[in-house]
Amino acid sequence: MFTLNDIKKEKRELEKNFERDGVVKKIKKLFPDCYEIPKPIRPSSKGTPDRQFLINGTFVAIETKRSDGEATKKQLERIDCINKAGGIAFVAYTWQDIEDILKSKGVIK
Repeated sequence: MFTLNDIKKEKRELEKNFERDGVVKKIKKLFPDCYEIPKPIRPSSKGTPDRQFLINGTFVAIETKRSDGEATKKQLERIDCINKAGGIAFVAYTWQDIEDILKSKGVIK
């Protein structure tokens, strides 16, 4: 029988797999010269987006979520702060979300 903790753990694993396997590989394939800011270097404050890249001189921060996930208030505050500072930050549920937003912001031509 599954407990609530088992379900939460499974959901975290699904999100982690989307974040790790999908986002990083596809971003690096699309932008071979991009720089992924490694987790040990990044600030690990609450609300910091899951993945951060420097793409063609633009700071891009992506908070990855499962289809049923929601960004926390702190995550939304950080995303807003990054956008106000001139970077591009957003919540993504699928690779298509990422591609659409990067196209709309002119990162992908």
